[in-house]
Amino acid sequence: MSRLATDSPSPWTPTKGVKIVISVLLCLHLLAVLVEPLQFFSQSPRGVSEAVSPVRRVMAPYSEFAYFNHGYFFFAPEPGPSHLVRADLIYDDGGSATLQFPDKDAQWPRLLYHRHFMLSEFLHILHAPPVDPAVSAEDPELFQNWRRDRNRFLRVRDSFAAHLKDKHQCSQVAITRIEHALPRHVDVLQRGMQLDDPALYIELPDGPPPVLDEQLPYAAGTLSPQDAGYNSRPMNSPLAVPGGTGEEIQP
Repeated sequence: MSRLATDSPSPWTPTKGVKIVISVLLCLHLLAVLVEPLQFFSQSPRGVSEAVSPVRRVMAPYSEFAYFNHGYFFFAPEPGPSHLVRADLIYDDGGSATLQFPDKDAQWPRLLYHRHFMLSEFLHILHAPPVDPAVSAEDPELFQNWRRDRNRFLRVRDSFAAHLKDKHQCSQVAITRIEHALPRHVDVLQRGMQLDDPALYIELPDGPPPVLDEQLPYAAGTLSPQDAGYNSRPMNSPLAVPGGTGEEIQP
């Protein structure tokens, strides 16, 4: 036994140089993981911190190859607006009802809410507003592309309406897209504006939206949403709307 133990090979021990190389590679890998969220945490309306930008540029090839840059754009410190869908139902007897989605209180479990959220955002992304027919004469190729996108949007929108019409046995369903804007920090700090303030829920027209100043005076309270060219309606919950319901929508 003593002889066998003596003759067995000793385990390999990395040299000092190998340890240094491995340590450097691990540090670079950790830096690539951290640089993406650090870039967002250092952002402001004036730009990105110069302390992070040079590092991000150096690590960008590896970060993008390893797909470390996913997810932060949506759940960033300053995300963009979200979008909802409102459905106005009209019955043969003259009655009406209104529902909207997504709504975390009406749709449970969380996966059902997330499904509705993805459907409403998908419809918003597909939206292609009507254009002047004269465009077809000016640029036929552009007009063909628009017609393809417009038909895709109408098919998805009409599939929502058809499902609700069959589900609720109603005669008509009108689908409206709603944008839930975020308040500015001035509105929150000075006016105490809440995330569910009715002025932040904006009814999006099917046509091109009106051009507004980037300061959004309606959000600051100096101009009403109606005066700004929008039809704003409270959309806090489908349960808060008379006749409102929450349910699964299937495109």
